[in-house]
Amino acid sequence: MKDIISNRLKFIRLSLKMSQKNFSNFLNISLRTYQSIEQGRKHPGLITIIKIANKLGVSLDWLLGRDLKYIYGTDADIIELIKFKTSNKYQNK
Repeated sequence: MKDIISNRLKFIRLSLKMSQKNFSNFLNISLRTYQSIEQGRKHPGLITIIKIANKLGVSLDWLLGRDLKYIYGTDADIIELIKFKTSNKYQNK
């Protein structure tokens, strides 16, 4: 499961064209912790996973790897939704 979360977070971060530092700041996670999660060396706890999903506006199902294409569209559609939801949050920081 940690590989799925790390891959999803990296996919989102790269899609948003953010550095690890900026993305970790946006998620309110230390850079070192974020890097460990993205590299698959650390598994975030449930509270952290929930906070990340809420911040990004995605479901826990999607963040944990469940294929939701039949509900939300493709991964590209989900990224566009995340970009839309996070654009105001990130710009106001």
